Amino acid sequence: MSCATTGWHRNLARKALKEALTPRLVRPRAPRPPRYGPEVVAALGFCWAVLGAPTGKRLAPVMAELVARSRRFEELVIPDATAGLLVTMSAATEPTTATAPLLLASVPSSRARRPVADRLLNDAVVAASVGRRVRSDRATGRQR
Repeated sequence: MSCATTGWHRNLARKALKEALTPRLVRPRAPRPPRYGPEVVAALGFCWAVLGAPTGKRLAPVMAELVARSRRFEELVIPDATAGLLVTMSAATEPTTATAPLLLASVPSSRARRPVADRLLNDAVVAASVGRRVRSDRATGRQR
């Protein structure tokens, strides 16, 4: 007889399930050595701050041009190896590397970073939805 799901013999399936339920000791993996040193993190922090603290997916596409221009105008003085690491850095790595606690302390809250027009638009949407709610309540005769 075989198990319909796996095609295994029932004794083999029973032993595999029994073995899966026994706890095993798991040794923690050795941590990876850091790929980006303090010089790369400092340069990334500079680029991140220049662009107004964007997320990684918005920072990654412009990183090559930003590093090249900043180096050309000597605003960012770094060796070629560091520039190469900055340009090839993944969008998933940038936020975790750049938004270290030191950098986060210098950036205002997300509410303060939002442009005034965005806040006004949001307030207008809320006001419009409240107005619709009041009008619909008047039409149905319900009171709040």
